[in-house]
Amino acid sequence: MLELEEVLARIRSYRPKELFQAGTERFFQELVGLVAGLCGTHMNSLYLTDPGGERLVLRAAIGLPPEWLESAREIPIGNTVPCGVCGRAAATGQVVVAESLDDPATEGFRERARAAGIESTWSVPLVDSDGHVIGTFATYHGTAKRPTQEQIRIVQEVARTAASILETARLYHAQESAWQLQRRAQHLVQQLVGRTDPQQVFAAIADGLKQLLRVDVVWLSLVDKDGNTQFFQSDGLFAAPPPRVMSSPCRQALETNQTAVHVDFEFPPTMQLVRPVRLGTVVCHPQPVDNGCVITAVGWYQRHRFTEEERQILDLFTKFGAIALQNATRLDVLRSSYFGMVRGLLTALEVRDYETVAHSRRVVTYTLLLLDRIGHTPGRIEEVVLGAALHDVGKIGISDSILLKPGRLTPEEYEVVKTHPVIGYEMLKAPLAQFPIALDMVRHHHERFDGLGYPDGLASRDISLEARLLAVADAFDVMTTDRPYRAARTIEEARMEVAKWRGKQFCPDCADVLLSIEPDVLEAVRRGELDRSPFAAFEAAGGVSAPGVLPLWRGW
Repeated sequence: MLELEEVLARIRSYRPKELFQAGTERFFQELVGLVAGLCGTHMNSLYLTDPGGERLVLRAAIGLPPEWLESAREIPIGNTVPCGVCGRAAATGQVVVAESLDDPATEGFRERARAAGIESTWSVPLVDSDGHVIGTFATYHGTAKRPTQEQIRIVQEVARTAASILETARLYHAQESAWQLQRRAQHLVQQLVGRTDPQQVFAAIADGLKQLLRVDVVWLSLVDKDGNTQFFQSDGLFAAPPPRVMSSPCRQALETNQTAVHVDFEFPPTMQLVRPVRLGTVVCHPQPVDNGCVITAVGWYQRHRFTEEERQILDLFTKFGAIALQNATRLDVLRSSYFGMVRGLLTALEVRDYETVAHSRRVVTYTLLLLDRIGHTPGRIEEVVLGAALHDVGKIGISDSILLKPGRLTPEEYEVVKTHPVIGYEMLKAPLAQFPIALDMVRHHHERFDGLGYPDGLASRDISLEARLLAVADAFDVMTTDRPYRAARTIEEARMEVAKWRGKQFCPDCADVLLSIEPDVLEAVRRGELDRSPFAAFEAAGGVSAPGVLPLWRGW
């Protein structure tokens, strides 16, 4: 039989780092073997509590038949019939002995025990330095018998030493996990802050929390000072977004400005859910912002013990998410105001010359088709739309006698017309200061690749890619539109012109991209059947003007 001091020295030889890198299962299996050697028993097992603290989970066993192990892999903690001696020992923190199967503690597994050759059993809890039970040893005998006091003392000593080693290892593991979580969270937060769309910001928050906390559902409420709520959710949990912050725990978090944790949470009957849902644990975390509060809610379908490390991660995501979401919401409002301004400018231009607006709609579509094929970053497209839509807005500053002249222009009149890119640029310079690409497109859409364009005589790669794309789109639409002194060219004729002036008027790359677009797609744009302009069709004097029904247009 093994000596106690020898066993304790062997247990203490395990280093905390080893336990959670390579040796955890080996350590557990050795523990039950050492207990068996000390007590002279043949059937032993080791259970540890699950993260929720509600059940014991089998981690190692010796001498027990597979049928018994399969039926006893998890044991509830408590004093009810299914809990047995192990569940009772974990609930009370005391040794529990059933010296025969007639003991009431064996009622829940009596028949299975006899089938496994067990006639008596006893259990010793493993208790950490805070007095929390973290597991139990169980010993089984093939005859009805009571353990000796010496056996109980020996196993209690092993249990204390094992609990100390496991506690140290868990603390080490928790610290390592916290550092890893922090590093991963910081990386995800850096991605989050770069988002400019509110829905994209929430998606980054939800994805990060699901990765780090293993949550099942996430929802977020941006609450203003009047109580109005902007609502975001993952997984389609709610059939309709709640107009106000729901009752506890979100309401509790909002009113107390403290994290609220609820278990066995059922949503109020007033909530419109896609399907009935009960969450084992839900956590709501608040973060004040300039005009209200952001509440991040996470939920697990099963009960979950919410740790301090997890609270720190949720706090980090909520703080950074609140900043990013607030900025994205402001940008969304700003974006709406810009697009409203664009609509106003195009309406003013329409009053003077509807065809200029119809031309802009087609040019937006052509430019987006080119941009799709040449490639772009996600945040670039809105600026390109603004630049393409407003490229001719400077014509507001050209007199009607020139703008609406039915015949050819004189050289002097043409020089006046050539000022419209600069007029448009100066008009938009202040209101579109946040959109430098759009401003550049307005000013430089008449520059030529060979340097013979206007207003600045830029050449080659000195002209921005967006302006070069717009120049091709603009000229192609001019060529395929009727003019007072020339009928529109066909799509094929216009394509030949683009190929002819490739490398001279047009950037070779941009010309090649246009030539790669199928002729029937270009024809659909010309007819107004394909229209990607984000701006609503405008009303002309005779009613709503269809984009494909075009009066005569003069293009420069």
